Parts: sequence; C-alpha cells; structure tokens
Amino acid sequence: MEEIQRLNDEMCGCDENIQSRIANITTLESLIAKSRERFSDYKVERDSLQDKKKFVYLVFSVMRTHVFDLIVNEILLMV
Repeated sequence: MEEIQRLNDEMCGCDENIQSRIANITTLESLIAKSRERFSDYKVERDSLQDKKKFVYLVFSVMRTHVFDLIVNEILLMV
C-alpha cells in the first residue's frame, strides 16, 4: 500500500513537471512569434530605407552630372 502511494505521489510530481514544462514551452513559443514579427517589421523598414537611399543617390548623380555640364559650358564660354 505504501509503495502505491509513493508511486502515485511520484506520478503527481511528474505531472506537475510536465505541466510546468508545457507552460514554459507556450511562453517560449509566444516570445519566438513576437521576435519573428519584430524581425519582419525591421526587414520592411530596412527595405524602405534602402529604397530611399537609392533615390537619394540617383538624385545626387543627376545633380552632379548637371553641375558638371554647367561647369563645362562655363569653361567653354570663357574660351
């Protein structure tokens, strides 16, 4: 009889351990999901910033070419 009680107590302890681990797994899965969402948001922001950077470089290139052409024309007019 004592052994049955001891085994039942041990089984209850194992059940509590299992429930605790299930709760930890649920918490970790939630944290992972939130982390993935934040990562996706950062990727969208990064892509947007890269597009803006490309646009700025394009504008800079066009302006530089225009300024260069103006300087060349001024020099040619001086000659």
